[in-house]
Amino acid sequence: MTMLFSEIIKMAWSSLGANKLRSALTMLGITIGVFSVISVMTAIGALQYSIENGLSFLGSNIFQFGKYPAMCRKNFATGTTFPTNRRCTIIG
Repeated sequence: MTMLFSEIIKMAWSSLGANKLRSALTMLGITIGVFSVISVMTAIGALQYSIENGLSFLGSNIFQFGKYPAMCRKNFATGTTFPTNRRCTIIG
């Protein structure tokens, strides 16, 4: 039992006409959802651009300073520091 495309369209339009409030609320929900996704993506892009411009004065070579060398672990109970990597040197 196949339906013609024109019959399907007529049935859809009659269903939309019979449930006007439901159709309007559905279209409103879809519209609000699309605009909220667009606005969140725009806000994230603007925030990323602002952060990148704010940090651009550091240049391309950024140094990170920390209390302990990279990839070293500290036992806080005993206060001893030991390397977790062979190339890790402990200074101080």
